[in-house]
Order: sequence, then C-alpha cells, then structure tokens
Amino acid sequence: MAKIDLVFRQIDERTREVSLALAMEHIRPDAVHILDDVRPFSECVTQMLRIEHDCDYVVYLDADCLILEDMRPFLDSCDSAYVDSYVSDRFRGRIHCGAHVTRSRDVVARMASITPPQDDMAYVLRPESQHAEPGHEVAWG
Repeated sequence: MAKIDLVFRQIDERTREVSLALAMEHIRPDAVHILDDVRPFSECVTQMLRIEHDCDYVVYLDADCLILEDMRPFLDSCDSAYVDSYVSDRFRGRIHCGAHVTRSRDVVARMASITPPQDDMAYVLRPESQHAEPGHEVAWG
C-alpha cells in the first residue's frame, strides 16, 4: 500500500470543510498538511515545497475540489511521476485544475530545489506556468 500525504490548500472556500472530509474518506492519507489563507499563490507554492514528506505520493488539493470517489486503489497502483485532474468550473467558466498527485521522492524534491525568479510578476501570479531555470519548467499544475 502506498504511503500518501495530503497537502490541503484553503482560502476561505465555502466548500473547505466538506472538501477536507471527502478527501480524508476517499484518499485516506497517512499525513495531512493544511495551508490556510496563504497568498499570493507563489508563496503558497514556496510553503508547500518546504514540507518534508516521508511518503510515496503527495496529493495537493484545493479546498474547492470535492473528491467523490475512492482514490486509494488508483494511488496504491500509481506509477506516474505526476498526475493532474481537470474539471470544468461552472463558476469560473473555465477549465480548473485543483488536484495534483505528485511522486515525492524525486519530483517534489526537484521542485523544491529550483530557485524561484526574483521580481517576476508573472511567476508571482502563476508560478506553475513559468520557467525557473532555462530548460527546466516548474512542474506545478
């Protein structure tokens, strides 16, 4: 059975309590880390990457995402380095990605080793879409 950490990010979402309860039920994590109201998103990413994990996979979950099915069989058999889930967000009117499954031993470690660019507003607003080093994309959904 895979060892799973849950990193739960909440910023006053009305769904945060039900989202966390569903994640606990359907992911059954070995450890839970909650980031509460950390802004901007680039600072949240920085704090997420400071967490020391002792697990096979980390599930990063936004509090506006509801996990409605048992994910544990998938997590226990997963051998991918990185998996994103995409949903059509009725409220934002666009595709939204709020659940990321990331292998901890190499991918999270590599993400944490990248030095973020200084004074780069595009990175501050959307760190996952920027290049931290030439040829090395920051792997964040």
